[in-house]
Amino acid sequence: MRIAGVLFVILAAVAALSACGRAGEADAPSLQGYVEGDFVYAAPEIAGRLAEIKVQEGADVEAGALLFTLDRQTIEAELRQSEAELAAAEAELADRREGQRPVELSVIEAQIDRARASRDQAEKEFQRQQDLFQRGVIAKARLDQASETLSVAEAQLAEARRQKDVATLPARKAQIETAERQVEAARAGVTQAKTKLAKTNVRAPEAGLIDDVYYRPGEVVAAGEPVLSLLPESERKIVFFVPEPQLAQLPHNAEIAISCDNCPAGLTARVTRISAEAEFTPPVIFSEKRRDKLLFRAEARPIGKTGDLRVGQPVDVRLVAAEPGS
Repeated sequence: MRIAGVLFVILAAVAALSACGRAGEADAPSLQGYVEGDFVYAAPEIAGRLAEIKVQEGADVEAGALLFTLDRQTIEAELRQSEAELAAAEAELADRREGQRPVELSVIEAQIDRARASRDQAEKEFQRQQDLFQRGVIAKARLDQASETLSVAEAQLAEARRQKDVATLPARKAQIETAERQVEAARAGVTQAKTKLAKTNVRAPEAGLIDDVYYRPGEVVAAGEPVLSLLPESERKIVFFVPEPQLAQLPHNAEIAISCDNCPAGLTARVTRISAEAEFTPPVIFSEKRRDKLLFRAEARPIGKTGDLRVGQPVDVRLVAAEPGS
């Protein structure tokens, strides 16, 4: 509450004296009160250095208007790092799914070509040696050596071909699943960084009046620490005090007229709350003659525009009408 205790006591005393002076009058009750507000405190969801204040004290802002910003450099760096990690994870997953890259496959193709050439050469040499053996020119040992060389060349060619088959296969299921989890984690990191970046801009939750600014650019603000206060148009209320004899004349939902210095005529409000306990009442039995000393706090919400009402401003309250059955 923004009203000092002294003001509260003065208003309560004025209300009591006003009630005594008008006891027994048939006029509608005239009571004393003041304007109070339920403020909205704009605070960042993350800690950071305050970069810029976009509004000034006393300015009216619309809902969604930018109020202040935090420094973005550190979070932008985190975002770039997260995006790089995501790109690397996605490339790893693609490699696991598709097998080796074209450059690696070209190396294996060259190995196959070399093995095929060696096999062809060994086959020709075997045929030549076989022809010489049949003519009795060479011993069988020379033919056996050529046959063994041909077998080795064929085995090397088969091995190179199998390497190509393996290289074109995707990774095992477990490896692919691991790579997929890494991509998900990296994508979550990017999302988190983007969310933090968006939180560096704090906007007005609803239209209202900038009441006070608590920080200045360059200062470090903790998460949840209010940077400024905003008084929405709909969050002003009238607090006034009802003597005990007049409680029956002021039911819940009753409409009251409001008047104050330099206020336009015709301001009204509707009673939203009447305290169940008296203010500043000692624990004694009050006689019937002293019951008008008992004051009950009541609250009313203004009807229509309230821009001319300032928090802490004294007002006069008069009962206009009460809803039947209230």
